[in-house]
Amino acid sequence: MLAGAVVMGHVGVSQAQTSREYLLSHGYRLPKQWGVSVAYYRQSQPYELDSLTLGIPGFDPALANNLSVDNTTTTPHAAFDYWLLPYLNVQVLAGSIDGETDVKLSTLNVGIPLGDIIIDYKGFFYGAGFTLAAGSERYFATITTEYTSSQLDNEDSSVSAWVFTPRIGASFGRDSAVYVGAMYQVPEESHSGIQPIAGIGNVPYEVTLTAKDRWNYVAGVNLGLTEHWVLTVEGGFGDRDAVLGMLTYRW
Repeated sequence: MLAGAVVMGHVGVSQAQTSREYLLSHGYRLPKQWGVSVAYYRQSQPYELDSLTLGIPGFDPALANNLSVDNTTTTPHAAFDYWLLPYLNVQVLAGSIDGETDVKLSTLNVGIPLGDIIIDYKGFFYGAGFTLAAGSERYFATITTEYTSSQLDNEDSSVSAWVFTPRIGASFGRDSAVYVGAMYQVPEESHSGIQPIAGIGNVPYEVTLTAKDRWNYVAGVNLGLTEHWVLTVEGGFGDRDAVLGMLTYRW
């Protein structure tokens, strides 16, 4: 999420006239071109199984079709962004990832007690994206697309995601705004390992997962603290609960 959306005082400028210098000289308000941010993001959401392989003779994967799966992920990170055009911002981000996925095998009735598969993972994640933005003197709209991937401590695990976030809002004061929107998220997780099962011993498993509900709502505020510093606070609501706190320096 960018701390400071494009806010323009006029509309209808032709494509050939949309240089930053032209817009600024004709009364448009644009965010400073460069930005660096530090952020904390945490989310919890239900997952669904794409596939499950469990090394028990005769185990039918169809039994797990409606299996309950919960995921929580925390990603403190840093981001760098640049307004390449007045309506186009590009960004890169990187940081640490700490997640837990709980595959509730204990709810399955297969004649023997099965414990939950609880997968803890940590590592490094990185990504890139872009934002399209437009607005009037007070109101604005943005659409952000990002892709992230990861390098995890466990080589038998992988986590990646596509995220698409449209937002609309109203600006007030210096580089401040309130906004609402939605997030469309397509995470892809795969894990393999060993699961202890009473009476059998250690059995291998492989599991791939994605989000059960890909859309949720978001609402937030950008607060222009000074000419250069902007604080962003955002919450996610619905089947995916999330919180974002971000401090950005723009120049």
